[in-house]
Amino acid sequence: KIPGSIGDDTDDLIAERPEKINTHAMANILIGGFVDVAGSKALFPLCMTPLAFDTFYRDFVQNDEPPIMSLNLYKWLTVLISVLVVPSSIVAPKLFDRFGMAAVNVFGNFSTGVITVALLFIGNAKPATRGTFAAFVCTLYLSFPFSILSQLAISPMLDRLSPKERKGVVMGSFTTVLNCANAVVPWLLGLAIDVLGTTHGIWIGVGLSGAATLINLPLVFRKEFKPAPRKEKKTGLFDDLALTPEEEEDYIQKALKGEHIPARVIQVINMKRLERGEKFIVNRVGTYKEDHDKLGEIVREAKKDIKVLDHNIRHFLGRLNDGSVDANVIHALNKPYPEEMQNIHHEIGEWFGDYIKANGYIGANPLQNLKLMIIRSFPPINTSGEINPKNVEETLLNLDRVYNRYLYDERIYEERSGLRNLFRRPPRRLAPVG
Repeated sequence: KIPGSIGDDTDDLIAERPEKINTHAMANILIGGFVDVAGSKALFPLCMTPLAFDTFYRDFVQNDEPPIMSLNLYKWLTVLISVLVVPSSIVAPKLFDRFGMAAVNVFGNFSTGVITVALLFIGNAKPATRGTFAAFVCTLYLSFPFSILSQLAISPMLDRLSPKERKGVVMGSFTTVLNCANAVVPWLLGLAIDVLGTTHGIWIGVGLSGAATLINLPLVFRKEFKPAPRKEKKTGLFDDLALTPEEEEDYIQKALKGEHIPARVIQVINMKRLERGEKFIVNRVGTYKEDHDKLGEIVREAKKDIKVLDHNIRHFLGRLNDGSVDANVIHALNKPYPEEMQNIHHEIGEWFGDYIKANGYIGANPLQNLKLMIIRSFPPINTSGEINPKNVEETLLNLDRVYNRYLYDERIYEERSGLRNLFRRPPRRLAPVG
């Protein structure tokens, strides 16, 4: 992979898949998951039905008193709790990276038991009042996302254990265990409640959550489920890619031949050349004829480079604000001038002229229109002809605005080119003039 290409950071964090399934770890996860699902049934639905339903509705109705919780409110509380899975799903991946999947799983198991105990005590508090009802609802809704974390961690842990060709078996086993728990456990807890009562049935669920915590605890110490090693955050313009002299020379020769070099690589090379008092390396533009068959590749490479350069500009502006940039570095940014840039301006002019000629912009199009398009596409960044301590901030801000406009236009294009366009009517074609 070429250094500086988009995806370096994320690809490095993906662990290599094992060659075979670790059956002991898989059995641990599946058994722990079954017990976890069983324990969570005490939290929901048992704490809602029958505990809350009896305490805040049925007991009042049986005594001919107005209930604290109406049937409509009960229905809404029961339905809306499913929405709380959303924040947990958003936060879970970050928690996995920070603390590890198994640790988050165990935390969710433990949280389920603690939350269930809290709701049990609130629901059994006598007399039942609007205050205890409010405390019950707040406790349930504020803490429920923590309970969900344990079940969100099961699938990623199994995925980490499964070879690429056995993912179907592993995930199918998980689905079978999950469905079995959802089918059998509520019925068994219902039988227990009929014999022992609601409170004792919920305490059984608390015990199951505690058991799930202990069952899953050994997974915390397995290297597969520990937090991903954190790489040092790249700061952009002054990164050190640890290029050998041979690699650096190879990149330089490719740049001089007109081959694409990632922006981050060429900038690091130029920073090293700056320290040695040498001129910056400037890529050869080439001709449109050479690039005609690889325009799509050029667009993809440019998108990546613009993101890198936009980040570098922000990094450099931050260093300008804290005064950590030497004035000599700013003056050195003019090193490519003047002879190298004169050649680039001439080459890019020829490339642009050949492009518009080959793509239908010469002929019926008034030349003033072309000039307008050029002016709007390339607004002034620096008209003084050089970069110095007085204008460097303004220059970089102007350049950053141009880059951000391209990044913004790209996002808008992607949004408008999504699935919804499949259902739009195609635009009408204009009839030819004459």
